[in-house]
Amino acid sequence: MNIELALNQFYEESGFEPETGKRPAFVEVFVGCLLIPLPNIEIRRKYIKYHDLHHVINDFNSSQAGEGEVSAWELGTGSMLHPILMFMNLIAISTALAINPVRVFKAYLVGCKSKNLYCPKVRRRIDSGELNDIEQLKREFLNCRCSDAWIALKMIPFVIFALLSIVIHLILVIPALLYKKVWGRFFQAKLVKVVKVRS
Repeated sequence: MNIELALNQFYEESGFEPETGKRPAFVEVFVGCLLIPLPNIEIRRKYIKYHDLHHVINDFNSSQAGEGEVSAWELGTGSMLHPILMFMNLIAISTALAINPVRVFKAYLVGCKSKNLYCPKVRRRIDSGELNDIEQLKREFLNCRCSDAWIALKMIPFVIFALLSIVIHLILVIPALLYKKVWGRFFQAKLVKVVKVRS
């Protein structure tokens, strides 16, 4: 399937607007059962298309668990080399770990054997149309690296990521809950929304 068609199908199934045209100043991010607005920074705008393609080639949905899976997969591929991408990944896996830690760890292991689409050369190939087929992306980037290290060794960075994600989770959730409880007493606290956790 053509990349643009696959992305549009993913956006439609997820209830998202296509990431084209004018970008909002803030985006809502899952943190547990809360939707918290965070600045829609340029790094996110630059990489969101490729992040969404990671969802598509792995068949990860856009629920809290699905966002955690794709983020764990990205961490396994080496997205921690970019601090902002790593931070965004850690936000997402904290919730998913509470929902289904096995799924998150399996996605991380697949990522350890795969390559992400964030490399400038790969992004140019996609944007130029040289890479324009989802099946081609799967063949070239999924399970394409030798990963014969023991599973116990792969647990070490995963545990570190999990602990960091919990710290980040608390840093975001505690002020959000205070805002919801305290501000909500006097005004309508609409910036932070409570949502149902989906797997």
